[in-house]
Formats: sequence, C-alpha cells, structure tokens
Amino acid sequence: MIDCAVKKRLKDFFLDVSLKEEGNIAITGENGSGKSTLARILSGSLKHDEGYVKINGKDVTQKKLGERGVVLVTPSSFVPNFTPSRHLKWGYKAGLRRGNSLDVDTVAQELKVPTAEKKLSELSLGNRERVSLATALLGKPDVIIADEAFSNINDRDSFIQKFISLCKKNSIQLVYITQDMKDVGHAEHHYVMRNGRLEMEY
Repeated sequence: MIDCAVKKRLKDFFLDVSLKEEGNIAITGENGSGKSTLARILSGSLKHDEGYVKINGKDVTQKKLGERGVVLVTPSSFVPNFTPSRHLKWGYKAGLRRGNSLDVDTVAQELKVPTAEKKLSELSLGNRERVSLATALLGKPDVIIADEAFSNINDRDSFIQKFISLCKKNSIQLVYITQDMKDVGHAEHHYVMRNGRLEMEY
C-alpha cells in the first residue's frame, strides 16, 4: 500500500498530494499537472518539502533512492550498452536480495522480451520498454511506478494485462501514469492530477 502526504514547490508550481491506496492505480492528467513530480518523490529521486511516504506501513520518508522498495520506470530507464539478457539478470540479482522467486526466462517469455543479443540502444522504443519493465519486475520491489513506460509497446493492451497479472502474483503494487484513457480501463483505481492535486475518479 502507498500512503503519502507530500508537498513540493518548484518555481510557480505547487504539488500538494495525499494518497492512501492499495491495488493497481492509473494516474492521468495534463502535461505539467504534477504526475511525474509525484512519481519522483515516491521513488526518492526528488526530495519533497513537507510530508511523509509510507510503503506497506513502513515509513520510507528518509530513505534514499533504491532503498524504498519503489522502482520508477520511464521510457529512458535502461542501460544502453546492456543486452536484454544482461539487463534482466541485473534486475534478477537485485531481486535476490528481496527474496526473489521469479524466473528470468518465464518473465521474458510472458512479456515477450526480445531475445536478440543486441544492445538496448539498438532496439526499438517499445522493446526497450519491455526490457525495462521486465527488469523492474524481476527486482521484486514493493511498488513499480511506470511513468509513460507503456507508451511505445505495440500490443499495449495485452502487455498491460499481463504485467498487472505478474505484479499481483508477486505482491507488487503497480502505479502507472498515462496520457491514453484506454489504459485506464485496466486499473482498479483511477486518479487524475489537476494543478498539483490528486483527485480520485474511482
């Protein structure tokens, strides 16, 4: 469960968000409304001005990036000179420290990760996203935040369904930020960010 109440000022923009929710969450909203700012605060890559962040009842407010059990995935979340197999093994090794029971080959097959031993910098945007999301899953975090990280995947609907299923099976909460309202139908909860405030739709 994500439980947070955070405030952050960035020049003329002010983020003021409270969220306490279980299950997978879709967040929509206009560009500049604060979606990515919230994602960065939850992951620890951006320090908030006031408030707290708790994950599954544990206060992680003062913990650094990589120590919160939260992984943020964006379209640029990949190591360019890694091959897909090396990238997945990197995630798997991180997951071992968290009691990982996931199998690399199974995850790769389920998410249709490319098998070609090319560097990620040579793959299509969609395939890079597949690799990044599969790597995050293998890391077995408590929460995965996908910030527009499904945006270039061709079989997007089926991929999101499969990814949500794998997250649920492994007790990983998924939060995904999207501009495409079709993606929202896969979520248990839908929130909209409006001018730095998060409002629940269902």
